Amino acid sequence: MFYTLWDDGGGFKTYDDGLDHLRGYPFVCSEIKQIVILGVAASKHAAMGLGAGLRHIPMLSHATYGREEILAALEYGSLERGRNVQHREGVAWCPATATDAFFVTLNKDNRKHSATTMYRDYAISPDLFHWESQNTTSPSSPVGGRYLDRKANGSRILLFTRDAAEDETGLTVPYKCLGQVDYVQHSGEKPIAITWKLHRPMPADVFATAAAVAQ
Repeated sequence: MFYTLWDDGGGFKTYDDGLDHLRGYPFVCSEIKQIVILGVAASKHAAMGLGAGLRHIPMLSHATYGREEILAALEYGSLERGRNVQHREGVAWCPATATDAFFVTLNKDNRKHSATTMYRDYAISPDLFHWESQNTTSPSSPVGGRYLDRKANGSRILLFTRDAAEDETGLTVPYKCLGQVDYVQHSGEKPIAITWKLHRPMPADVFATAAAVAQ
């Protein structure tokens, strides 16, 4: 909630400071309540918990979140601990929750990506996803090893996708949480091409977009 309103922390020292400030504007609070009700009613996807090992994380699969909301939920950073949740790379390792968050923009803008960062990320089927690691990652590296054998490392992986980085008005597009994934197979290195199996098949409209980018 806090990072929905103030993605840069808003200059507050604690979350309570920010929410107390919000409570000083009862009309805004009333509008937020109405927007939440409308949003739930208009949702095309049924949100569910993240499943074993991540039930305590305050996010749902097939729900939509901004990057800062995701990183706050996974305890990547904390306003009260003095660590920022600002992060712009495609993968965020969140040690407090032993979770890798994969941020995937399906339709990449070649004006904003170099040739070495135009990773091929796409859906193979509703529950299989092809993903490429950063181009510095090899299977023998600590990071690569964590991806390929997360169970031995006691870690988990969450996949988040969006159609594009910005909408037609120039606003940043949030991510759809596709939930936990498990390793199936891989090939190559720097980047490693990995096939992941989703615990929950992606929604039909998400699959249609994510499969189309493979063409």
